Amino acid sequence: MSRRLEPLAIRPHRPWLRWALALGVAALAAALVWGAFDYGRARGGYDRRAAEAVRLTLEAEIERLRGERDALRVRLAQVERERAVDRAAHERLQALVDGLQAENGRLRETLAFYERVVGPRDGRRGLRVQSFALEPGGGPREWRYKLVLAQSPRRRRLARGVVDLVVEGERGGAVARLGLAELVAEGEAKVPFRFRYFQYLEGTLRLPDGFVPRRLVLRVSPRGTKEAVLERTWSWSELTEEVADVAGQQAPAHGADRDPDRAQHRDPR
Repeated sequence: MSRRLEPLAIRPHRPWLRWALALGVAALAAALVWGAFDYGRARGGYDRRAAEAVRLTLEAEIERLRGERDALRVRLAQVERERAVDRAAHERLQALVDGLQAENGRLRETLAFYERVVGPRDGRRGLRVQSFALEPGGGPREWRYKLVLAQSPRRRRLARGVVDLVVEGERGGAVARLGLAELVAEGEAKVPFRFRYFQYLEGTLRLPDGFVPRRLVLRVSPRGTKEAVLERTWSWSELTEEVADVAGQQAPAHGADRDPDRAQHRDPR
């Protein structure tokens, strides 16, 4: 008994076709997924073109704000420079005002001094002691004396003579009197004066160690006239207390004996 043979079909072998179909299916699936995603965004209110337009608008606004920021920085730097210039000008003006006020004070002080010289309250025409003051000197136990002598402008002749200073006190438990020759470095026994209206005299007194001052006696002895010797006496504490008070108030002592231009205080000899 014979077996019946079935007809055979011969097909060409294409292994790449399977991969092509798989890739096509994958691409189709990706397209479907992206389409669904884009459709979902559209349905949810997202518009890519609108979002791009908003992004461009925001970038333009950012650039505009950056420009305004840079312009404001430039303006701020300019304002700060102007403020610095104004501040410097204000400081200069304030310094000028302070200087003018100080100068005005000095001029008032000088004017008051001249008024006292020209028109003394007591009406005397003769020689007088306008002012006397003590100030601490540059070294230990040193004192600067400042004396102003004056006479009435109505008096025609020159005033001339000598000034003597005596400091009375105690040394070694005994009374002591020290004259200028013992108190000044130059050893001058008396200080000469010669003027028509007024004269400013000053010097340094150096007290010896162990000497305790109690009083200061000033004698002004005119020469060539019949005027009597002028004598003034101050307690040492009185003179030095005035110095302490002035130092505490930061104001000059005995304003009449100070003048910004001492050269004008002396008449040519």
